[in-house]
Parts: sequence; structure tokens; C-alpha cells
Amino acid sequence: MNVLYNKDHYKLALDQLHTARNLVEKISKDYVRPLKYGDSLYICKQLKKAALDRMCTIMKRVSPNLVYLEQVRHHLSLVYLLLIPTRGLY
Repeated sequence: MNVLYNKDHYKLALDQLHTARNLVEKISKDYVRPLKYGDSLYICKQLKKAALDRMCTIMKRVSPNLVYLEQVRHHLSLVYLLLIPTRGLY
């Protein structure tokens, strides 16, 4: 893998994706508590919208890493298909 794709860049992309996942989980936990005690439907909708906006912003920042990881995954799947030994007489 290190020949075609930089291993450090791959690990950095995975780490940033892991951090983004943790941030989204933290945002969801932070906004669930106020939603339980929301006074009106309007306040609950505004809280929900604010939480989704923050989550989408985080995912927009991670999208280049997702594209890179998808390219690596696709390339490694092709390499794996080439390395599978074919059945035959040995």
C-alpha cells in the first residue's frame, strides 16, 4: 500500500474521520438533553436544526478524507482481485 498511497496520509485520514465521528456523537448528546425539556415545538425544532447544521458542517470538512479513503478502498479491492490465485493444476 505504501507504494501507491502514503501510509501516513491514510492513517491521518482515518484519524480525522474517527475524530469527526466522536464530535457528531458529542453534539447529539449535547442537544438531546435540551430537546427533552423544550417548552414548545418551535424551540425543539430550532434545537434540532442547530444540531443538524453543526453535524453537517463537520461532515463537510471530512468529505475530502472520505473521497481519499474511497479511492484507496477501490484500488486495494482491484489489487486483491489480481492477487487471488486462480484455480488450476499445481
